[in-house]
This record gives sequence, structure tokens and C-alpha cells, in this order.
Amino acid sequence: MLIVLAGGGLTWKVSQIIDSRRFDEQVKRLYIRLATCHLLALSEQADWVCTFVRHKDKWIVTSESPDRKKALPFSSIDLGGIEVEWNKKTVNRLEIDCTATGQLLPKGELCLKGRSKIVCWSLPEEFALEEGDKKGPLHPSVK
Repeated sequence: MLIVLAGGGLTWKVSQIIDSRRFDEQVKRLYIRLATCHLLALSEQADWVCTFVRHKDKWIVTSESPDRKKALPFSSIDLGGIEVEWNKKTVNRLEIDCTATGQLLPKGELCLKGRSKIVCWSLPEEFALEEGDKKGPLHPSVK
């Protein structure tokens, strides 16, 4: 009986570790995708849109450039058991625009909630680029 209880406890702990690592990996992939779209928009001088869409009980994130017809979209990211909130409200669809001037729109707080972890990013501050001693868009037309 004691062996069964110890085995159950060990299995539960391993399951928590796997869920935590899966959440961290998905958050990292999403951060890299948003940062890549932001930098692509600046370097190509073309807008990019990252779209979050709830599909049943998971989120699908797609990225594409509406300005460039020949640009291939990135493959989608499946955010399995993660809940997405925008400004502390649950949403079913969210679009984040990475503009050619270096801005991320709309401004607000994006929260990703796993079973035991929460990660929140303040947009656009989280993805601000440094130029000299100021943070902000790199394009000279934005003041």
C-alpha cells in the first residue's frame, strides 16, 4: 500500500514538472514569434499581424504580412492548455499589429495562464527596442 501511495505521489510530481516545462516552452515560442514579427516589420517596412484565435479549448496563433502578398505566413503555434487574457479580460480573438514604424498595437497587457503559472507582458513596453539611451520605435517618423 505504501509503495502505491509513493508511486502516485511521484507520478503527480513528474506530471507537474512536465506541465511547467511545456508552459515555459510555449511562452518562449510565442515571445520569439512576437519579437520576430516586430523586427520583420521594421526591417521590411511592412506591417505584420499576429492573430490569436480560440479554437475549441486551445489557442492557435498565426502570423502574416497583409502588406506583402508574396510573404509566406509563419506556421501556426498551438497553445494547448494556456488561457489568454487581454487587459484582464478573457477574449476569443486578439490581433496584435506590428507596424512598419516599430509600434505594437493595441497597447495593453497580455497574460498567458497555465495550470500553475501566469506570465504577463505589457505591450509595447515588453518588446521595446533600444536606440541610444531611449527605448522606443526605431523609425524616425515616430516621435
